[in-house]
Amino acid sequence: MRFLRSASACLLLLAAAGSVTVAVGDAPDWQVNPAAFEHNGSVTSAVFVGAAQQGAGDDLLAAFVGDECRGVVQALETPFGDYLFLLMVYGNEASGDVLSFRYYDSGADETALVQETIEFVPNMTECALMAPCQLHLLVNSMPAAPANPTPANGAQAVSVATQLCWLGGDPDPTDDMMYHIYLDTSAPPSFVETTELYPGSETSICFDPPGALDENTLYYWLIVAEDEHGGTMPGETWTFRTGDTPVEESSWGMVKALYRP
Repeated sequence: MRFLRSASACLLLLAAAGSVTVAVGDAPDWQVNPAAFEHNGSVTSAVFVGAAQQGAGDDLLAAFVGDECRGVVQALETPFGDYLFLLMVYGNEASGDVLSFRYYDSGADETALVQETIEFVPNMTECALMAPCQLHLLVNSMPAAPANPTPANGAQAVSVATQLCWLGGDPDPTDDMMYHIYLDTSAPPSFVETTELYPGSETSICFDPPGALDENTLYYWLIVAEDEHGGTMPGETWTFRTGDTPVEESSWGMVKALYRP
């Protein structure tokens, strides 16, 4: 399990007090310009994974509308040893903007999405120091490792027109899945193609290699599963050997007729 990642950017610039930057090590470059917005408000929150409160001095919390950053703040340690986020948020609309949140965990150097959203209202004051809003991080389950290949690992005399099939899927059945196909006559195999999207609930996946395979050839193949959150899980590298292309009975009959003494 790991945090759902996000790759958007945002860095706090306070125009009234010059340029002030929340820059922490390898943290995301999150930024917002308060002068670009007519309204502001505040959200005081604590961040949790399940029932466990999160936080460290270099952790960040940012608010977004879509991919536009609307505020970012560094964690504040309280006298009780836990951490709160006193976040100023910004907007131009009186209603209709919904704030989503992203959290940077400095210890793990990971960015996580937050389950909860809050509607932006000018001059809003959401929660307080003694009663902070509770924000919960989304945690992503990794895709299932591709398994049970067809052709079976080490199979011999495989048809040159074979499909490649395997068992896949994702513990999160509503996640969209894709599979990256690697196939070659040497190891490690080279990337060939990425499949169409499959729901995480679909576990039986097949792929038609582009064009016929070569006869009497050893092939290496590998499947890497990827979910919609960027979580990846490779399978093992499997092998199979193709056989001769069989001559159809009708064609063989014609050959014998042509060469009949």
